[in-house]
Amino acid sequence: ALVDRRGVGGKVGPALRHAVAGTSGRLGPGLVLCLAAGVGLGLAVWAWGGAAPWAALVAGTLLAVLLAGIVALASLWWFVRVGVERMVDNGYGLVRGLTDPAEGTEPGGALTEWLTDTLDAVAGLPAGRVLTFGDLWGPEAVEQHRRLRLGSAERVVDPVEIEAFSPRVDLQVMTTCLSLRRPYTFPFTTRIFHWCPTCWAGWFPPRVVAALEEASKPAHPQRQRIDGEPTPIPDHCPHHPGTRLRQLPHPSDVPVVVGVRLSLSFPGVVSAVPMWVLDRYRAEGNWAYREVWFSDGGLTSNFPLEFFDAPLPGHPTFGVTLEAPHPDFPDTVAFRPVTNNSGILGRVRPITGAGQFVEAILGVLVDWRDALTVPAAGNRDRVVEVRIPEDAGGLHLTMPPEVVADVARRGEEGAALLESFDWDNHRWIRYRTATAGLGDLLHDVRENWPHYTDLVARDVPPSYPVADGRADDDRAATASLLEAAGRLRDLDNPAHSGSVPTPRRAFRATPST
Repeated sequence: ALVDRRGVGGKVGPALRHAVAGTSGRLGPGLVLCLAAGVGLGLAVWAWGGAAPWAALVAGTLLAVLLAGIVALASLWWFVRVGVERMVDNGYGLVRGLTDPAEGTEPGGALTEWLTDTLDAVAGLPAGRVLTFGDLWGPEAVEQHRRLRLGSAERVVDPVEIEAFSPRVDLQVMTTCLSLRRPYTFPFTTRIFHWCPTCWAGWFPPRVVAALEEASKPAHPQRQRIDGEPTPIPDHCPHHPGTRLRQLPHPSDVPVVVGVRLSLSFPGVVSAVPMWVLDRYRAEGNWAYREVWFSDGGLTSNFPLEFFDAPLPGHPTFGVTLEAPHPDFPDTVAFRPVTNNSGILGRVRPITGAGQFVEAILGVLVDWRDALTVPAAGNRDRVVEVRIPEDAGGLHLTMPPEVVADVARRGEEGAALLESFDWDNHRWIRYRTATAGLGDLLHDVRENWPHYTDLVARDVPPSYPVADGRADDDRAATASLLEAAGRLRDLDNPAHSGSVPTPRRAFRATPST
């Protein structure tokens, strides 16, 4: 589907062509001048009788080569500098995903346009309508989500209300905010990010921008104190002073292609996507909307298996990972661990040179969390490894039809491996790992509880008070939890007895994305 009949050059060529055009205009004449200067000097030396003809010719040739080398290096430096500058101006990438009328290309052929058209066509939507997350959720789930008012500072959301949110199709993607150095799950559960319609017109097709504008509101007016006086904070786009920044719409009204585009920005190839956030980290008086850039979700979480999961799952969730063919089983195109003792270690990747060493370092920086997640007990039996050749997947955007068909066949064989999935054994493993992890967590809580008794007993807490009239209920619930932890200790935590699934799963307090 991502095949471009123009080849890779058809996708990156427009971004490179502008830089190359300027370079070629300087490089060609420069080399001709170098050659002419060298030959001219040689002829002059010979004419004046200062050297033999062959010596003059050698001297002229060496001079021409030296000058040509200097010109070539200067042109290369110019090409790199201008290329980097234009990549920066293009959103830190070669392509944004839209066709450029100046290039004479027909609309609809670029990545984001193709994604938009394909998603809308598969959903069976009428012309001009864009597929939204609300279309996937269904009307009842949309209403449930609107009542949650996630991200609102005015209301604390009850977990029971979150559990009541039951969309028909729950699509979530991971994106990385490079400016804040952290991942985010999209659709966002925060309302801090804003967008500029004029900016996004260079990243998304017109009907997507129109749908976003229709469903969104301008940035809420904000103030800061300057010289003691409340002063409005400018909320117009610095790049387009005539355009006011806007809040993102309610997640149900956000086009699906926005989430897809935010999650797949191959750094350096596909441009990052700009948004704006009010920066209150600065001293008051210097608060302002700052530009933040979103790129590939795989930079921070390439395999978010925790999506749609729970310590005790009520339904199975599966993952698919793409790998190179196995050196010992080249004909096996798909693999899934089917016994409790298989797939624990994972594949050893040899390091035999400096290049592989650097590649391994970069791989660890990006994938260390996934390398821990996939082999864990209760995870590895639900992850299918589909093995594809080196000329498929990734940035191979010009795969011929036969390669695409071969990858699809390998995926079908991987899906067939899930038919033998043992739901009872999986649930038992999840029960064993959940009770063991919960026991460890309760032990840590009970161990440090004496340091908190006086604090919790206060009538006025330091901050974040419990809802009015619920403080006694909160203390009673905590007492019950501690009683359970004590009972677990008295029983010597039976969850850790016998044969315990490995690798162990740890229950940690980690921030949500």
